[in-house]
Amino acid sequence: MDNTIYRSWVPKWLAIIWHIILFVPLMSLGSVYSACSGDTIGSLQIWSEDFTFASLCAMIGIGVMAPFFYKIACIRRHRMMFLLGFGALFVLSAASSRASDPLLLGLLSLVMGAVRFVLIVANFAAFARLLLGVDFRHMLGPQGDARSTREWDDTEQKKSMMIPIANIFFMSVGQLGTWVTAYYAYRYHWQDVYRLEMLILLALMLVCIVLEKHRGWYDRDESAVSDDNEPLIPDGRCPFSLKYLGNITAAGIAWCAAAFVMVYGKTLDWFHSPRIHAAIAIFFVFLFANMLIDKDKREDERYFRYEIWRYRNVRLATVIYCLAMVLNTSSSLTNAVASIGLSLDTYLNNMIANWAPLGYLIGALTIIILRKKGVPYKWVFALGFAIFGWTMWFTYNQVQLQARYEDIRMLSIVRNAGMFILYCICMVYAYQRLPYRLMPSWIHIMLISRSVMGPAIGAAIYGTGLQFYQQQFIQSLSAMSDNLRMVGAQAMLLAVKQMAGWTLWTCLAIVIILLIIPWPKRRLKPAEVPDDLTQVSKVATPL
Repeated sequence: MDNTIYRSWVPKWLAIIWHIILFVPLMSLGSVYSACSGDTIGSLQIWSEDFTFASLCAMIGIGVMAPFFYKIACIRRHRMMFLLGFGALFVLSAASSRASDPLLLGLLSLVMGAVRFVLIVANFAAFARLLLGVDFRHMLGPQGDARSTREWDDTEQKKSMMIPIANIFFMSVGQLGTWVTAYYAYRYHWQDVYRLEMLILLALMLVCIVLEKHRGWYDRDESAVSDDNEPLIPDGRCPFSLKYLGNITAAGIAWCAAAFVMVYGKTLDWFHSPRIHAAIAIFFVFLFANMLIDKDKREDERYFRYEIWRYRNVRLATVIYCLAMVLNTSSSLTNAVASIGLSLDTYLNNMIANWAPLGYLIGALTIIILRKKGVPYKWVFALGFAIFGWTMWFTYNQVQLQARYEDIRMLSIVRNAGMFILYCICMVYAYQRLPYRLMPSWIHIMLISRSVMGPAIGAAIYGTGLQFYQQQFIQSLSAMSDNLRMVGAQAMLLAVKQMAGWTLWTCLAIVIILLIIPWPKRRLKPAEVPDDLTQVSKVATPL
């Protein structure tokens, strides 16, 4: 039992339960917009850009804090972090419930996402240390990475088993929180959800004061790591410095500008709008500024380690991540069919989404079995995209004015299984022989590509495509019928059919490309295998 965090009378089982329960609000706080956005997708496929932009800003806030993953995990002053973090979230929730300006909502969501990430990592580190005995500080010292080629490959195999299991937990908890949020917003009002979250935060602060004890700046950690594996920061110290404030600000503004272009492009007529031009300029200026801030720093002090782009598996995993998340936005096609054929509202839409954990379970078992059997990565990736293609084929053939709940439910399960396979296998493949020092940088890439750029680009493509084809079909159908409502519904379904067909062909093309391109394993450098004498003489460079 880690007695540096909890009071002496707190049993281990109670501490474990506390950390598990804590994940639910931390994963769902601020998810009001994503939970309620289903109401904005109706028979005419009207998107609420403000809701979408605020949701993406929350994910950007999470992504810009990812490079500090290890530094946050090293902190032992959990009580201080939780009380300050819950207090900050309380103030941000109160402000968000009263804000109406889209840019202000985006700013509040950005900060809320950053605070949430800090608390999630701190809670995860304490939970892993308590339940599994995993101390992240062991990964930071000279003994962190593997010492031989066999150990590197064994670690990769373990990640193939552990990553799907961990993702099932986190994604299922996130879906649970989204469903609760949607239910409360359905019964009352979406702004009332923030008031409910404020009450939950006050309760969490009270429990934290009761269970956890205070640690001073210089209190000794009885379970600290040995001297040959010095932690990245001393016990209790704050992991952040003002020297990183410029990086965080520049990265946040740059990615918010990119999200603004993708979300509001359709509404503002894309490149005919001065606001889109300004957002593009802001993106490049602040992205370049972020690089300049890190220019004169040592590699180990930089906000983002650019050496990670030397690894071929990271580059390929990033591209596949973006493609997968763009195609995952095709769920809007299923939502449109369900809205027309079943007249679903926000609550019923999220009830269908509650079948997603079953898809996660199927995807996780598939990955574990295939990787256990030694199936190459390219076949697992191809399977994931093939599943996406099948869902689009089914959608193409089932588009009609009267939909069946069972069909929509099955599509949700299968699509989430395919998404989960791609999501997890991208993480496993990118982690293949990746040094631990680069893991925070990969988490940053993963979160930005998966949760920001992929969904934003997908929303732009599918939103613009559906609008374009719907207008075309309305013009042709209006000459044959005077019932404008029926014409609009039929035109929407035909547009869905058209986009589903294009998505199907895209999935097939990606499957073929993935099976053709080479998938070599990165050769280890001599310094990376100091105890493996057979590898020292080999010349190795990242592929």
